[in-house]
Amino acid sequence: MNKRDAGIVLTCLALGLGAGIVAAGCGEDREGSVEVEGGTTGGTTATTATTSTTETTGTTTTEEGSATSSGPADSTLDLTETEYAIKPARVEVEPGVVEFRVSNKGGITHALEVESEALEEETEDIPAGTAAKLKVDLPAGTYELYCPIGDHEDRGMKAELVVAD
Repeated sequence: MNKRDAGIVLTCLALGLGAGIVAAGCGEDREGSVEVEGGTTGGTTATTATTSTTETTGTTTTEEGSATSSGPADSTLDLTETEYAIKPARVEVEPGVVEFRVSNKGGITHALEVESEALEEETEDIPAGTAAKLKVDLPAGTYELYCPIGDHEDRGMKAELVVAD
């Protein structure tokens, strides 16, 4: 095989790798980009791939209509998820629209669910190293916060939210 043929083969492999990265990065309601640059130097092909992940938004599964809100938040809660904890473990806010800003500082995918007897709201999956936002209109009461993925809640990934005046 001559240098020209070897260069074509390496270019094809680099493009195939780039396509694999694009396919692996695809997900429901996720935005991202993959950039593959190729060039030749001394008969070899250099390939660089970069990815970016944007924040995900929440989904709604309530029994009595939607509790998610697209309006401005009355309060904001910053939560951090790791294996297998949600910090802080107990939070208090006043009734109204609460924006949850959830950062996954762990090494695996997590999510956040806000639940009471009357409602159930959750974010999309939050890949490691990314964040998600969820706005929910919450009346006074006590809510469970937990990771709904696999056995994460059973392993301690839960917190308590108290909504009171």
